[in-house]
Amino acid sequence: MHLRPRLSRGSTLVEALVVLGVIALLFALLLPAVQQSREAGRRIQCANNLRQIGEAVANFESSRGRLPSGSGPDSSSAFAQIMPYVDPAVGAAIGNVLDPALAGCCSNQTVNLLSISVLRCPSDIAPGGYGFTNYAANSGSSCRPVGLLQNGPFPGGPGVRLQDITDGASNTAGAAEWVDSLPQRGTRPDPLGAVFFLDPGELPAGSHLDPSQFAIACDQLSAEDQIGGGFKGCVWTAGGIGNTQYNHVLPIDRHSCRYSYDGRTFAAYTAGSRHPGGANVLFVDGHLRFLPATISHAVWSALGTKSGGEVMWEY
Repeated sequence: MHLRPRLSRGSTLVEALVVLGVIALLFALLLPAVQQSREAGRRIQCANNLRQIGEAVANFESSRGRLPSGSGPDSSSAFAQIMPYVDPAVGAAIGNVLDPALAGCCSNQTVNLLSISVLRCPSDIAPGGYGFTNYAANSGSSCRPVGLLQNGPFPGGPGVRLQDITDGASNTAGAAEWVDSLPQRGTRPDPLGAVFFLDPGELPAGSHLDPSQFAIACDQLSAEDQIGGGFKGCVWTAGGIGNTQYNHVLPIDRHSCRYSYDGRTFAAYTAGSRHPGGANVLFVDGHLRFLPATISHAVWSALGTKSGGEVMWEY
């Protein structure tokens, strides 16, 4: 006769704990993979948003002979100008309510604060009630965010013609991701979303007009430094640096900051994302690349100009 050994309550409990331990271990191993898979999906959706923006820009240029302005005659954003090619209903509403006296903000706040899905990256979660955009048009590599000193493809004023982009449309960044923010987001500044205030007194003597010194000082700020330079990406209908224009003063995922000195304003509104390692960048010719945060400062600056004449190499 075969006798089955009895299991004590203690041994049964040990077996149960072993099973639970194995399940917990499997869960711990699978969770990062699940999270990576979800982020990969969000990154693809984010890239598709930029491709749709690129198609709308191409349609705008085909019908107007120029790219949309980064800040149009009525201070409207490039996104507001291309919206008829993205969402005709929203585009028609914008055309009816844009008021030059309101500096590009819609007089109809319902339109002004709309959350446009093609302008939102699913990897970045912004507070509700604002018409945020996670994408911005390239104003250039200059830290002077005004007038002709914007040397990118989407400056303020009249839109740029493709023939004026002598560096080549495939070598010129058109739009990129950034992390949007309000002036205060949480109890501590978010290094990616915050706009820091740079005290001119912290710059080396005589360097106030030197963009490279400004970039160095901005890059060396820490999360404990003073925030107060404004917001990023709010609202999507308004043109201008910080609203819907970024620049190439500092590479991807670095600080954004600004300061004023002797009546001049200097600013770095930097591209970046919640995706690990870099950000999606749309080029003027419509192709898209995910560029790493480790990209060199020189290459990133060259990609920001439309006619800088820089010698390009692989990046």
